Amino acid sequence: MAPLWLTPQLCLINRPRALSLYRNLLREISKRPGDMSWAAAESRKKDLRMLFEMGRSEASVDNVRELFRTGEHVLAQLRRGHLPEVAYV
Repeated sequence: MAPLWLTPQLCLINRPRALSLYRNLLREISKRPGDMSWAAAESRKKDLRMLFEMGRSEASVDNVRELFRTGEHVLAQLRRGHLPEVAYV
């Protein structure tokens, strides 16, 4: 049976994945797709940092899994040149 709460071992396993996702999202935001201004890109980066800080304190395995899915979906949208319309905050 899978654990419901994150253990230190699971945190260590997820850390490289989270850092990679964070770096890739920052890289895509920095490309400023479409008509996003420099200020808008910086605002998105600030929001991204805030989301990852909130995710760091998450202890539920299911919630962490959902955060990864959401981040990967947003990354896929950015790579296609689309800015997500919905704020994930």
